[in-house]
Amino acid sequence: MIRIKIIFLTVLFLFPLGVYSQKFSHRVSLEGGYSVGALKNFEFSPMSYSRSNYLVALGYSFETSNAKDIFSFNAQYDSGKMITPNLRQFDCSLQIGSIRLDYFRSVMSNKTLNFYVGGGYQSDVDFCMMLNDYWGSTFSFLATHSLNFNIALKWQVAPRHRLSTSLSVPVVALLVQPPYNNVNEFIYLNQNNILRILFTGKVASWNQFFRLNYQIGYIYSLSRVIDLTAHYELAFYSTYNHINSTSLDNRFRVGAAFKF
Repeated sequence: MIRIKIIFLTVLFLFPLGVYSQKFSHRVSLEGGYSVGALKNFEFSPMSYSRSNYLVALGYSFETSNAKDIFSFNAQYDSGKMITPNLRQFDCSLQIGSIRLDYFRSVMSNKTLNFYVGGGYQSDVDFCMMLNDYWGSTFSFLATHSLNFNIALKWQVAPRHRLSTSLSVPVVALLVQPPYNNVNEFIYLNQNNILRILFTGKVASWNQFFRLNYQIGYIYSLSRVIDLTAHYELAFYSTYNHINSTSLDNRFRVGAAFKF
């Protein structure tokens, strides 16, 4: 965990020094949408599950006046249900939270296209509260914290129309999941320290954890200060070794962004 913090802080502060002397443009976005997906997690259960959620996403970004450097913060919250055809009485209230901090640097550009590479930090927490006639109420969760490699492309199709796409994969990650459902000794002893519970896990590299976040978006410039937005995101992850889990989600969002 200490190594991850050191790497992240190094990446965060090694941005080009010239960036800080330039003017920035700012952007705040708010979107709502729907997500459908599937999960198989052998720590949780050997069965397959499908899930559907309503979601809300908040974003903030600022970029240099020449569009060479982009810094962004994004948070998303999903709330919905998870079901399985194997258990009729199974009822899971699903909550998913995600936070991302990203930096992009333009490495190739012309009048209409900008290609970016960069890195970032991402935290995801999936929490499931279950109700069942056999064992009553119980819960399980999976948290992943990772340092990512990112690429992105922006295409100015027409004066008011723009397309964007991005791809993100982890370089190293911290995986957190209790060894069985419900409260164990560690959770009980640290029930007043949520951050310790969510950040105590095992470090995983390429051969133990793979995640892919692919996103494509359409932006319509309604005015000088307002954009209308629509996004599709494919979120996939698979873990190996001490946690065997596979998840696939399709997320659809629409909303608006305010520029200043």
